[in-house]
Amino acid sequence: NSEDIQKENNELLLSKFNKLIYKEIANQPTPYLYEKLGVKFNDYLIDEFQDTSNLQWKNLIPLISHALESFQENENQGSLFLVGDPKQSVYRWRGADPKIFVSLLLNKKTPFSVQKNITNLPVNFRSRNEIIKFNNSLFKHASGLLNTNYHKKIFLQGSNQKQNNFSNGHVSITFINKDFKKEQQLASVLKETLSQIENCLSRGFKQSEIAVLVRDNKQSSQVSEWLIENNVSVLSQDSLSINNSKKIELLINLIKLKVDNNNQEARAILIGKFATLVQPKDLFVFYKENLKNEFKRFLKNLNIFSLYMAFEMSFLESVDFFIKELNMDLSNTDPYILFLREVIFEQVSQNKNNEKEFLIFWKKNNKKIKIPSSSSKNAVQVLTIHKAKGLEFPVVIYPFVDSVTHRNSGKRNWLPVFEENLSKKILIPFNENFREYSDSFQKEYDNISSNEELDNLNLLYVALTRSVDELHLISEYPKTKTINSHNQIIRAFLEGSGEWKDDLDKFNWGKPVHKEKTKKTERTPCFKGYETRFFQPIPDTKFLNEKIVFGNVFHEFMSKIEFETDYIKEKNELMLSKSVDKSIKNKVIKLSKSVIDHPDLKEYFSKNNLVYCEQEIFTESNKIIKPDRLVFLDSNRVVVIDYKTGEKSTKDQKQIVKYQKTLKKMGYKLEASLLIYLENSIDIVKVK
Repeated sequence: NSEDIQKENNELLLSKFNKLIYKEIANQPTPYLYEKLGVKFNDYLIDEFQDTSNLQWKNLIPLISHALESFQENENQGSLFLVGDPKQSVYRWRGADPKIFVSLLLNKKTPFSVQKNITNLPVNFRSRNEIIKFNNSLFKHASGLLNTNYHKKIFLQGSNQKQNNFSNGHVSITFINKDFKKEQQLASVLKETLSQIENCLSRGFKQSEIAVLVRDNKQSSQVSEWLIENNVSVLSQDSLSINNSKKIELLINLIKLKVDNNNQEARAILIGKFATLVQPKDLFVFYKENLKNEFKRFLKNLNIFSLYMAFEMSFLESVDFFIKELNMDLSNTDPYILFLREVIFEQVSQNKNNEKEFLIFWKKNNKKIKIPSSSSKNAVQVLTIHKAKGLEFPVVIYPFVDSVTHRNSGKRNWLPVFEENLSKKILIPFNENFREYSDSFQKEYDNISSNEELDNLNLLYVALTRSVDELHLISEYPKTKTINSHNQIIRAFLEGSGEWKDDLDKFNWGKPVHKEKTKKTERTPCFKGYETRFFQPIPDTKFLNEKIVFGNVFHEFMSKIEFETDYIKEKNELMLSKSVDKSIKNKVIKLSKSVIDHPDLKEYFSKNNLVYCEQEIFTESNKIIKPDRLVFLDSNRVVVIDYKTGEKSTKDQKQIVKYQKTLKKMGYKLEASLLIYLENSIDIVKVK
């Protein structure tokens, strides 16, 4: 059990410390405490006091009492300054008890003999007036949903914030189609989040002025990944753990299978991934058979036999092959895939050049490996509500408002049982039947339920009071009006205020805020890692030498041609480009077609090969080379091709010789090294 593990490792849980301190100092005089501390304090300020636990408070009382009550004639009386808001107590799961603060506020008695002074701060200096009005109305109404009078008082008395001179503001609530399935709901929430961000950017807000608040790290990862894929810069401390990506999970398990074709855990995960595509008649039988099947049969049954070739390749080759075959191509700029590839390359460069050593490294470090957040200050912040407490943002977007805050299903609680010759705690399922055991159980059930209701409303309060200019809520359509989730509280408020209509999915208060646009509003790159192969805009040809422009356009065009089947698509895209002269377009299209169809080159554009265009390779001297085209005929043989649009030069041959040496050191056999010179015709030079 936990106690044995702690003893064995000579460790102690942090949660035990307050109990140990309390036992140690409970019956000791205050001078003893100062002796142990080695320092004496006269004035105490405790911020966020609503998050203080009972034991923490009991441990502090003796020290504070001594400062307030036991000063000498020649000493100044000490002081205690408590700052907090019971409505923002969101750490009860850590032991926080807002009742301590409320008791000090409402009761005449305190643990100290000195007079208390209470100062309220009635004016909200953070938010625009429309946001203040909305929150006052919402939380006044929500207080009526609470079942405990003591909890109702907290929100009734605290929901009268006075407005400042900061006029206007905007609040919006968007409900997603109630007929959508779970997967559609998620996709719609993410799309709406992106839409709100783009709308704010169009009105002059910077990305750095927008925060997306979520309930947990899973939601944080979903939002961050979606925004990055859509070219939004993201700043997030927790969400970009590489281990959160389903694609990474798939790749890691393929690597595990490369080490051991019969790895049962990896097979089971792959079956789970691909079974939906195969749609077996009996899923249980499908699992059972394929966990035992011969490896080739296993791959065939999952319709992924095309991956078999990778299991005979080197480590880096196999990873790239998996990425390519499973349509995780680097040109998609998936940051998780790109970063995993960099991690693998780093491990290989440290002479950990096999899958077994990498998997040992991965097991130890996978939870620590995170994609670097945008280094730019101009990035949307994605963070949990707990992390946002105490912060403010011009724009707050809160998706997943429908997240259920507490579920009775599967929950259990420890409760004391006093029977004859028995005084123990037992673990009992927490549900409505819980109340039927005894009066004490009913009291405990009501106490737990009311505390969870308060937790839920407190969390909503923190989320909705972070914004300055705009607040946007995105939620699944609420089917009921209870206090189990935030969207149900909002529905109850809308019905109570007479604004709810079954056929409405958008509600607005105030008007969108328009800010002066800054000179530079373009988005900064959200991920700087592997260089990707997008067709970059070509500068205006009027200001460049025609030969240079032709060379640039030709190389960019050919970098997109892996196989001959790619030609038509890339040709059509080039023809639509308005930044390239028609004569250059025609020349590029004509010569590229001649290269692809050339009898000595045609086989190198076949889908039977593994191809990398303009792939960066790190040399032993930490320099980067980038051949125009690498064609792997099998796991060992490679052809290197470089296009030249200028005059022949000895530098060209020296360059391709460098490519040869590097590839040979990597263990490949050079089948051919070709320099292809292009002017108005094709000239192929074989370099030995």
